[in-house]
Amino acid sequence: MTTLPQPKYYIGARVWTAEIGGKRVALDCPDCKGTRVWTATSATGEQFQIDCPRCTSTTRLFSGHNGQSMPDLYRRVVTASAISLTIGSVRIDTARTPQVEYMCVETGVGSGRIYHEANLFATEEEAQTVAVAMAAEGQAELDRSPNQMLAADFAGRTLQAALKRASQQDNWHAWDTARHYQHAIERLMERDDLSSELKEDLEELLSLDNRSWVTPHPIEKLLPLIRQVLDMAEGQEIFPDALVFGIDKALAAMDAQEAQGHEDSR
Repeated sequence: MTTLPQPKYYIGARVWTAEIGGKRVALDCPDCKGTRVWTATSATGEQFQIDCPRCTSTTRLFSGHNGQSMPDLYRRVVTASAISLTIGSVRIDTARTPQVEYMCVETGVGSGRIYHEANLFATEEEAQTVAVAMAAEGQAELDRSPNQMLAADFAGRTLQAALKRASQQDNWHAWDTARHYQHAIERLMERDDLSSELKEDLEELLSLDNRSWVTPHPIEKLLPLIRQVLDMAEGQEIFPDALVFGIDKALAAMDAQEAQGHEDSR
């Protein structure tokens, strides 16, 4: 004879569950020191204040939103909280593990979220303790992520140093892309309909090593060349769709940046 398990909580009982979430926290701007303004001096010697172009939401000229490699000055943070709930239904199924499950008024009864007994607590303090431990584990993993580490790295660099670093990164990724698809490019270079000018450019590109890209050997040259190769390879499925999309996105960002430069020079 099977003995039914006794539920720890009953309908109407108030319980707590541990939850984690996330938010973005602004990092200190190394250029304005948190003031969000710069003091600008005109050619006539007059001084006035302008929004910091590095961190203000209105200008933010150098963020990743405008095709730059420089990340925004934000850090992602895992938050911990204890959520109050009211037991709305109890389900016992000896054929399942765990055998006791709950649904709560706040998250839907009959159709909603199901809670296992191990994830519910009698006090807010118990739930908060578990939530803090979960958040600490999640934060440690998040802080090891490339994007989080990159944001922290750039937050420690002033604008001039950060722009130089972003340029180096762009150039390295350009070189890495070229080398990754070297064999496919070499196959296309054997085509009879490839112009001698394009072939010479591609040969020069493929002859570079990664050290040559640390100095500003422009990504502006690489991307149009690969775009030409992609156009010639259309229908041959030599390059994956992801590369085609990535190159087109980078070229569009370059065009937008160039157009912005023309607009600013007026």
